Amino acid sequence: MMNRARLLVLVALAGLSFLSIVGATQADARVARRIRLEAYLEVAPEGTRSEATWSVDVGGKSITLQVTKLRVIAGPGTPSDVIQALKPYRAAAFKIVGDEGDLQKLANAAARSKIDLQGSLRLSPARTLLLDTLEIHEGMPHPAPAKAAPH
Repeated sequence: MMNRARLLVLVALAGLSFLSIVGATQADARVARRIRLEAYLEVAPEGTRSEATWSVDVGGKSITLQVTKLRVIAGPGTPSDVIQALKPYRAAAFKIVGDEGDLQKLANAAARSKIDLQGSLRLSPARTLLLDTLEIHEGMPHPAPAKAAPH
């Protein structure tokens, strides 16, 4: 009889542990995490490894980010967690909001520009990035032309 009581207690504790983990994951989605993102607009240079490709909304305009580096500066989760959470939404990963001037610069940046941004990403209830800082490096480096062989 004592073994059965212990078994029931262990099953109950396991169930509560599972529920607390599931509840924590859902709560983490509502918590903003500060991220730093490095990406290329539309097209990354040849040979560049992309961690994710996201279509994001910037002032009503859809732009494509070829993400080359993602860091979680503060808040729950890892870069992999963020990438996995956004995987089902690649066609509309999140909306970027913030200073109108910065949003205009980002929306109008040339394809192949390198983008460095930092902000607070919230995954629930709406997937939104509140932009804090933005750096745009217009155009991407082109490979050096091949040198002609000496005659």
